[in-house]
Amino acid sequence: MQGVVVYKSRYGAAKQYALWLAEALNIPALTEKEADETALRHCNYIIAGSSIYMGKIMLKDWLTKNTGLLKNKKIFLFIVGAAPPEQTEKTRQYFSDNIPADLLQQSSCFYLQGKSIFSELSWLDKLLLKAGAHFAPTPEDKKAMLTDFNAINKHNLNELLSAVKQLQQ
Repeated sequence: MQGVVVYKSRYGAAKQYALWLAEALNIPALTEKEADETALRHCNYIIAGSSIYMGKIMLKDWLTKNTGLLKNKKIFLFIVGAAPPEQTEKTRQYFSDNIPADLLQQSSCFYLQGKSIFSELSWLDKLLLKAGAHFAPTPEDKKAMLTDFNAINKHNLNELLSAVKQLQQ
């Protein structure tokens, strides 16, 4: 079985997860710009991962553009965001709002928590985060939005790696 990891990352969390997956599975990791028809043609499965930005999966346009090419391949999708993984309704909504329905039906989906380090954000993202926190429903939510965290961990990939390895058998 041949596979590839395709990713798009804003602040590095999705890229880190993609690189760990590629290393663990001994397959290439490509940015969405590198993942063209030639790179994907002979793959049996594709792991596609992306950060969430403003509620949109950054890889959405690539997935939509390549839906025909991805047809008849096993797809593993992972998204990386700030929401805690236990917010399953919210994280499921990310997939349903951003992935074409026919592609979503043939995909296994995984949500991975990323990081938010205020000092690493662009000035615009800092402004947007502060504005969003201003409208947070509770003081606890506001504090959580403005508190740095880094939940990137190889162990977060265990379920996804297990699913891919099961396909490879």
